[in-house]
Amino acid sequence: MKRSQAILSAIIVLILFAFEVPSEAQISHGGRPLPLSITKSDESLMTVEMPAVNIEEELRLDSLNNSDLRSGYRFATKFVVDYDRTNSGTQFTTADGTKVWRLRIHSEGAYSINVLFTKYHLPDGARLFLYNPDQTQILGSFTSLNNSENNLLPVAPVQGDELIVEYQEPAQAAFAGSLTIGEVNHAYRDVLRFGEPYGTTSEDGCMPALRCSIDTIAGAELAGRSVVLMVIDGSTLCTGTLVNNTDNDGKPYLLTSSHCLNDGFAHISADYYAKMAGSIVCFYNYDSPLCRTILRGTEEMSTASATMVSVNEDHDEALLLLGETPPVDYMPYYSGWNASSNFAGPYFGIHHPQGSVKRVNSFVGTLTTYTPDIEEYKFPAGLHLLVNRWTSGITAGGSSGSPLFDASGKMIGALTGGNSVCEDPVNDYYYSLAKAWADTTAINRQLKHWLAPALDTLKWNGLDPYQNAPCYRLSNVRQSGFNEKVEVTPLSSTDATPLFGNNTSGITQYAEQYDVSSEAYIQGVYLVSSATGSTLNVEVSVYEDNNAPTNKLASQTFSPAYQRYYSYSFKTTTKSLSRKAESYLAFESPVKVKGRFYVSYTITPSSSDTTHFAVLNIPKGNVTGNTAWYYYNKAWQQATSHPSQAFATSLYLDPVVRYSNPSAVENVDEQSDIKLFVEPTHRTLHVVLPESMPKARLSVYAANGTLVAAKDLTESVTSISLSSLPKGIYIANITKNNISFSRKVLF
Repeated sequence: MKRSQAILSAIIVLILFAFEVPSEAQISHGGRPLPLSITKSDESLMTVEMPAVNIEEELRLDSLNNSDLRSGYRFATKFVVDYDRTNSGTQFTTADGTKVWRLRIHSEGAYSINVLFTKYHLPDGARLFLYNPDQTQILGSFTSLNNSENNLLPVAPVQGDELIVEYQEPAQAAFAGSLTIGEVNHAYRDVLRFGEPYGTTSEDGCMPALRCSIDTIAGAELAGRSVVLMVIDGSTLCTGTLVNNTDNDGKPYLLTSSHCLNDGFAHISADYYAKMAGSIVCFYNYDSPLCRTILRGTEEMSTASATMVSVNEDHDEALLLLGETPPVDYMPYYSGWNASSNFAGPYFGIHHPQGSVKRVNSFVGTLTTYTPDIEEYKFPAGLHLLVNRWTSGITAGGSSGSPLFDASGKMIGALTGGNSVCEDPVNDYYYSLAKAWADTTAINRQLKHWLAPALDTLKWNGLDPYQNAPCYRLSNVRQSGFNEKVEVTPLSSTDATPLFGNNTSGITQYAEQYDVSSEAYIQGVYLVSSATGSTLNVEVSVYEDNNAPTNKLASQTFSPAYQRYYSYSFKTTTKSLSRKAESYLAFESPVKVKGRFYVSYTITPSSSDTTHFAVLNIPKGNVTGNTAWYYYNKAWQQATSHPSQAFATSLYLDPVVRYSNPSAVENVDEQSDIKLFVEPTHRTLHVVLPESMPKARLSVYAANGTLVAAKDLTESVTSISLSSLPKGIYIANITKNNISFSRKVLF
């Protein structure tokens, strides 16, 4: 094998009550493991050594799989094991009676290690962590909220060749937790979370990043939020797409290619597919923040585990249901689809070639039906759509399962294979949703039953599952228009230490200023940064405003750790932070802000003079309005008064906010095509009109029938403030010709 309705995205503030959220994905729940010094056993007793990996042989085997198909991109070798508290690791009990099990897994030369818990069922109060020895990368805690029906927990990779598993069980636990590691995966390629950017390979130049296309390809930015990077069984990379269904119920369906899961187009057992689906980890928003300079994207947003609902090898189709709806700060989008044969270009695809950040390819031309002529599998005739030559971009290993969109931004197919390379970007083919829709009556081998269960339609719009209470990424840098110019400004012409990092001036604390018009809740913070060394301690905080950052509202440690990867070659694994990247820090609890606030970072450097951290900034001379601050001589001051270089700038420090307290929102109408949402806290109505009703009239009446407010509705989404009205019961009435919609509103 080879390479394997946005109108609601603005201001509606309302929690969705209709989504069921099973708690079985790889969402972590905060906390930190114990210091490694807390133990009562020799470290050697808690260590298991994995067998040596012959990298040359693994690469040779991979090369034998190259043919006319886009395969999942294999990056790891698997060891089947059976590690639990009875046969490996070390155990001890802390002073409060907490029982602790630790297991250190060492696999010499691994770029990263990830494991699959084949038994996972924890009692309330128990916590599981996975981390590297110096605890610069910590996954978890995983708790009883991660329990699942299949008792599996796949976990994302931890960089380096050592992984420590720590399980904490409280003294009064209702039962003894069940926890067994059944698979250990040794990464022999430095890809995925620690493998961006590629460097200067030719593939980079012919595969533009998603950031390059959001202003040039209509719908690309929204569609991009539906595309995820998949790690299957801990060893294979593919691409999948979140897709909507006609119930608009927010079920997180993920569409990909079946050969990503069966590794060879074989007709295999349902049990095997269930195991593969249960092992999947999905990464969201793995995007470069810049276009012209490709950077690693955020790696911290992931969910794990899924169930297989439909698979048809004859079409290369696989539809899964994720174990949990991706959280609101992931800002997911479920793509719409077109399963008819009536679509129009231009067309575009979004994918994760070789585990990289999202890339975009585009095609201006006519799609034709196609029957692949390959050795691995004989597909029935005419099931695929052929892109005979890309206008821009190509696909590569890891692109398998990625979506092809039509001009309306609806998905029409998913990648099976092809021949495109930079020098000759030709002949990539996607299985057609039209053919995979209902070619068989077996519901586990078709798409219609799941994506259009109650409607006879071949086209459907996309969905933001949090459209009524969405998150927004605030960014002074992006709003400035100078996103592509950001840099690490040196302290001076003779001092290369970073102006907005730890430097020879001794300044180590910086902040970026933001304003919100109403109450908001910060979910987390993006940092686009550059760093060197591996022993940095960075703390991210939020401050209130009193003409400067005042009164710290919240604070949380941010301590990323990455490795290098160069042009498919394998270098000695390091723990250097010496590359620019985007990272995301999710706050353990949302931070409430209103009006002006500040997001800051404080650096505690190591003793090494070569260890530095800085957030990228807009260079001098580009902006006149300043939003950046620094702390010096026991006072916060604006960057325009910096003692070394004084100029207006903004820092690439972007909070993710949600403009409502979801628990305070009520009064949801889910029956009419007209939607009217009520935010009682601010006495605001939000009206959403269907496409068939572009204009209407809103009238609001008091309980005695008096008209108290009226407005012509000329937009798809309209918000009306009724803050001047006293508390009480009102009737909101929306009319258009002979259509009328009314409902009671309580303020």
